Amino acid sequence: IPKKFQSASKTTTTTTTTTTTQQSPLPWKEVWKIMKSKGWTWKGPVGLMTGYRYIKPGCKIKSGQQDIDYFNSEEAVQRFARNVYGWGIRLNTIEALEQIIGEHAKYAGEVVPPLHPLMTIGPNEPWRDVWDKMRQSGGWTWKAGS
Repeated sequence: IPKKFQSASKTTTTTTTTTTTQQSPLPWKEVWKIMKSKGWTWKGPVGLMTGYRYIKPGCKIKSGQQDIDYFNSEEAVQRFARNVYGWGIRLNTIEALEQIIGEHAKYAGEVVPPLHPLMTIGPNEPWRDVWDKMRQSGGWTWKAGS
């Protein structure tokens, strides 16, 4: 008998379960291992400090900026890994993290020359005008390469 013709006294309940499979993030220990293999380092506590400092490839604590070139806590460097590398958000495989961390490490420690304080760049400004302003500010050059 089709269900629509069954008597009201006889009820049938059907439960449908939908399962979404999502990979859990790699453990921090694995992520830090990849980061170290791409040039990240750490330094132990100095003076009254109790935690470690985590340092990006090519950066130094003395000439660097906290939370840009180095991080004063594991939580801060983990936040960086989530926001910049996508750890636990969009990249959950070792291969994907190795690739993005390696790409990012190529440019870590580079200093980007600032624009002249009186120059601004609009969001829809043509590239040619932006490039002229960058060159006029000093420090910007172009080289052919791959």
